[in-house]
Amino acid sequence: MPTEISPLDAERTFFRDFFGVGSSPGFGSQLRKAAAQALMRAYETKRDELQKRLVVVNLHQQTCLTFEDIGAVMLAVERKLSKNVDFLETYLTYAPGEAYISKVVADKEDKEILETFGFGEELQDLYTEYGIPREELWRGRRNFLQHIKSVAGTQDERKTICNKMKHGAVVLSHGGGIIHGAGEAEQMCSLSLVRDKNSCINHWNTESFFYSEKEVRFWFEMISNAPSLLKTLAFQYVIRFHPVLRQEWLTEMGLT
Repeated sequence: MPTEISPLDAERTFFRDFFGVGSSPGFGSQLRKAAAQALMRAYETKRDELQKRLVVVNLHQQTCLTFEDIGAVMLAVERKLSKNVDFLETYLTYAPGEAYISKVVADKEDKEILETFGFGEELQDLYTEYGIPREELWRGRRNFLQHIKSVAGTQDERKTICNKMKHGAVVLSHGGGIIHGAGEAEQMCSLSLVRDKNSCINHWNTESFFYSEKEVRFWFEMISNAPSLLKTLAFQYVIRFHPVLRQEWLTEMGLT
């Protein structure tokens, strides 16, 4: 039977468990990474091509889910800062498409991105107040900007194939009989349906899913870096809004 708790207790418990406090790892933020580690081990040992493709599809699914995790945390932070909406209210109720990273950053310049997600001058003052080295802030800013740009670009490139692999896994082992381009018939592909609202005619599309050894390792690295990126966002949020967690975090850092 559900037990009701206060919004503050819910957020405090969520932040402590999902992101971890200080140097301790979180649980929820590590879920994609744990799955990706198991998949990479399988990828490196599988010899059968079909089995290897199944592993690649699953790893790509984890990449797509990682994009959404990052976008959802960014959206929740942005709404708290701009509209004072509780973090978990956004994180637990956002609509599909709202957490798309490019949409969340909305063509902002670097400085505006940093301010929108809480890395502006106000945070610098808080770091000074609590004795946190400025280097931590600069490192956090660099980490955030670098990873967000990389993740947003990769998500944009793979928007269609991400959706088809997340919902119903509409992916074929190869495009033989459907795709006739040189080399593409041997590649995996996804199917999608586009409905013309004016004529009510359905258009069936395919998209080849090319991948290379380098790309697979890039996805794995992106997933592996996500917990650090999420924790960077969580830390600046906690510094502002959660005195108890802030104290725990500062203690972990040896600053109290």
